[in-house]
Amino acid sequence: MSNYNGFKPGGEIYLVYEKVDFRMCVNGLTAYIQETLKISPFSEACFIFCNRADDKLKIIEWDYNGFWMY
Repeated sequence: MSNYNGFKPGGEIYLVYEKVDFRMCVNGLTAYIQETLKISPFSEACFIFCNRADDKLKIIEWDYNGFWMY
């Protein structure tokens, strides 16, 4: 059972302005966060990614039980 109560990031919100390949799933995006941004994906932060056409978003958030991807 999750303690998730809706989208309420408790920390920072990062908008990644570099375009990412949307074929990447949670593992690829968290690796991108660690290697490129030099930030722990397990922090109380929310990461927002855009695709190349700027018409879709992916949001990654750690919930202490696992990652949520919107």
